[in-house]
Amino acid sequence: MKIKINKKKLIICIILLISLITMPTFARYIYNNARDLYLKSRNFSFSSNLLTTMGKSYKYANWSGVDDYEINLQLYSYENELSLFTYEGEGLVYNLTCQVEDTTKATAHIETTAGQATASGYIPNNTNVKDIKIYLRPTENLQVGDTVKVEITASTTEPYEKQISATFNIKVTGQGVTYSIEDEETSIYATLKLVNTKGETNQITLSYDPNLVVIDVTNEYYENRISQTTTTIDGVKYVNSVTFDMEPADVKNIRFYKKDINADYTYPGGNYGSMVISITESN
Repeated sequence: MKIKINKKKLIICIILLISLITMPTFARYIYNNARDLYLKSRNFSFSSNLLTTMGKSYKYANWSGVDDYEINLQLYSYENELSLFTYEGEGLVYNLTCQVEDTTKATAHIETTAGQATASGYIPNNTNVKDIKIYLRPTENLQVGDTVKVEITASTTEPYEKQISATFNIKVTGQGVTYSIEDEETSIYATLKLVNTKGETNQITLSYDPNLVVIDVTNEYYENRISQTTTTIDGVKYVNSVTFDMEPADVKNIRFYKKDINADYTYPGGNYGSMVISITESN
């Protein structure tokens, strides 16, 4: 016995099913945006470079699992640089929590490597920005291939309640070079921080697109480079990769000048979404 399937009804059922699944998320998105507009009309704003009202998720694979992992968090209490807000006292008071899913593998610390997993403070009225470092400290149980999941939540209660959060999934790739980029919008350069966690010399190659960033050629690491490659853009020759050695436990802070100062190449985080600089190791 053959069963006839009405294709139009099937398509309608599929659409209805998808709508039922996505409707709560979409409704929450609309509600959060509408509420943010209302709060801004009341001279209140609470946001972040990494945390969102919808709870954004990040995945990174740049942890040696030996040293502490740093997450550079910023909290904002203004709509934009042309619309700064003033709050009672010294600034907008916030609460911050960091919850590691498996504390047998890593622990979270706010502000310092000896800090707690919860903290409170205020975003100063004179800047409307608060810089916060969060450290993940590995335990002896952490192994190469493990992923540490941590949820970071920030909230305010006065003059209005608001909560923003994000989940970070950080994979341990083993000893080698660990890296991060410190940057912010309107800065003319981004700083790449490299740490060699190996107990031997590590040869590093940095590759990048000169249409986005150009390396600072005045520092010692460039003078001591092993090799470089170049590319020509609009008749001008640019360096687009540099190779150099890093000694054991060596730390390098390398500047890259940005073609667009409004871009934020912070990693982890930032509005670019990925590493603007490619890093290759060879021994």
